[in-house]
Amino acid sequence: MNNRVLLILTAAAALAGCGGTSTALPPGGKPLGQAWVLSTDEPGVRYQVAALNVRDPARAAPGVFGAVPTGPQERLIGVQYRITAVAGSVNENANECAAVLGSNEQVYPALSQQANTITAGTNFDKGKVTLGQGGSETGWVAFQVPGGVKVTSVMWTPNDGSDGNQAPWSVP
Repeated sequence: MNNRVLLILTAAAALAGCGGTSTALPPGGKPLGQAWVLSTDEPGVRYQVAALNVRDPARAAPGVFGAVPTGPQERLIGVQYRITAVAGSVNENANECAAVLGSNEQVYPALSQQANTITAGTNFDKGKVTLGQGGSETGWVAFQVPGGVKVTSVMWTPNDGSDGNQAPWSVP
């Protein structure tokens, strides 16, 4: 992953309300399915996060409110994440931690809680991830992306903005 992409992903995290002040990301993105271990500002808290799958396009679940793409100009993308508490208790909001990078080098934050339910699966507990040590949860996060844009990377940054704790994955 080049430096320009790394800076864009850091900007994505900041726009999503998750990023810290650091512009340094781990070198390169891991393949989907591989996990990163992240720590938070809370002493002794560490968790593992893996982006497992990208659904492109995804479909909105019946009864979803909010901004849902219509027509060929926009589409939904779903990213499945697995979070596992390694040490301590984890309290995150997936809708604030996740972002995707498009082939147009634009960053797309997750949709709001009201629009973030897709037919592929649940959005954790309306985006909230609350786990005790050893607990694990898998859920989907939805994004709205222009029709001609390919998702090239997905990202996770802890809510507390811990410097240097960004997890990028490359999308084939």
